[in-house]
Amino acid sequence: MEEVGEVNRGKLQTDPGMEALMDTRKHVERGWWEASEILAAQGYRQLANEVIQFVGRMPPPQTDREVLIEDLRKRRRDPRTREGPAR
Repeated sequence: MEEVGEVNRGKLQTDPGMEALMDTRKHVERGWWEASEILAAQGYRQLANEVIQFVGRMPPPQTDREVLIEDLRKRRRDPRTREGPAR
């Protein structure tokens, strides 16, 4: 698996899908902000604030490849995954 080799060598190439993912994220965030504005205009200020907080807590977007690589890194750091199968 190429990703394992990249992780082992400490090299990672940027994922070509990240640009599209970031563009999608911007649209999603814009939709939530618009929903928040509508709620505030209708008098639901607390709910509007909760929507804003929700957007602020959204994790950064990651491609499938980045998720896989992060999982591989975590496994390398976890001593339980370095041992062989339990017998």
